[in-house]
Amino acid sequence: MKYLLCVIFSAHVFVVFSQQAILTSGGDANQGSGSISYSVGQINCKTHSGIEGSVAEGVQQPYEISVIDNFESETIQMNISVFPNPTVHILNLKIEDADFSDLNFKLFDLNGNQINGKKITSSDTQLNFSNLASSTYYLRIYHGERQVKAFKIIKNQ
Repeated sequence: MKYLLCVIFSAHVFVVFSQQAILTSGGDANQGSGSISYSVGQINCKTHSGIEGSVAEGVQQPYEISVIDNFESETIQMNISVFPNPTVHILNLKIEDADFSDLNFKLFDLNGNQINGKKITSSDTQLNFSNLASSTYYLRIYHGERQVKAFKIIKNQ
């Protein structure tokens, strides 16, 4: 009977504290304009991927969508978005209110080498990131030779 009570109590303790992790450092920083919490040294985290997206284990996860520059002018009016970012397999590029006659994208790595590029012919374009290494990439949208928008894309495993 004592053994059974020990097992039940132990299982209850693990359920209650399931979001704890052993870290080397971490903390919270608060200022009048906002706050941030951070953790350093999480030794066990894994990303699970599927057709519909990915889930990353861990105490704190980054969420980042970066528009580096917005070069739009009065002559070029369009809404451009990319998702999901960070990505694992497929990045969706959605462009609304655009003239696709001379629209293209170029994908660059951190060293500035062009990895991919092609003409954009519809409002929804999918870019395959499956064969790329986990890293940061730059997606630049051009109208002719003129850059209209740039995004920082994070590729996870």
